[in-house]
Formats: sequence, C-alpha cells, structure tokens
Amino acid sequence: MNFSTEVLNRERARNILTLCQHEEFVDFCALFESEFDRNLTELYRALEAEDGPRRRFLAHKMKSSAANLGAVRLSDQVRLFDVLEWPKSRTQSLALWQNLRNEYEQVRHHLKDFLTESKLLKTGAPC
Repeated sequence: MNFSTEVLNRERARNILTLCQHEEFVDFCALFESEFDRNLTELYRALEAEDGPRRRFLAHKMKSSAANLGAVRLSDQVRLFDVLEWPKSRTQSLALWQNLRNEYEQVRHHLKDFLTESKLLKTGAPC
C-alpha cells in the first residue's frame, strides 16, 4: 500500500482540470462527493449487516473513484475494506469506517480549497 501523506494530489487534480472545461471539473468533483457520500453510508450498512460481498464491492468502487481524483491516502484507506481479512469485530469495523469518514472529510476540505484557489469556486460556496 502507498499510504501517501498527501491528502489530495494537486498535480493529479490539475491534470484532470486540463482535460475538461472548468464547469465539467466542478461537476466531476460534485459527482465524486455525492457518490462517495452515498457509498460511505452503504459501506456502513454492509459492515453492520456483515455483508462481505457488498463491503468488497463498495470498497472497490470507492477506492477507484478516490484514486482517480488524486486522493491516494483515501484510496489506501478504502483498500483496507477490500483486501484485509475479515471478519473483524463490529467495534474494529466501525472504527476503521470512522477513520475512513474522517479522511474523506479531509479530502472534501482540500478539494474545496483547490477549487477556490483555482478560481472555480467562490469563497464560501458549497462544493
């Protein structure tokens, strides 16, 4: 695993930005957030239900979307749900999920900063 110390690889984000219109990039970021939010909730439900196939499916989707955006550390954390041996105790599973949730919040913050600095998002506007 990579376990990067960088929350959001800004070079990767700039590379994506050069491939599309500014509005498309903002839409891409909004789609990432809405999908990741939904999948994070679904992952929690899968953990509660001890649904291994659903957990692995969601982790794979989330890992790919985070990596595509340049959120390598987030992608590495999601990978834990995909490759680590399970079963974990409910307490361990939910602690890992909370760590994932915290890292996702960091990515959202850094992504909003990147959009603001790139003049793609007005200060204070929701991302």
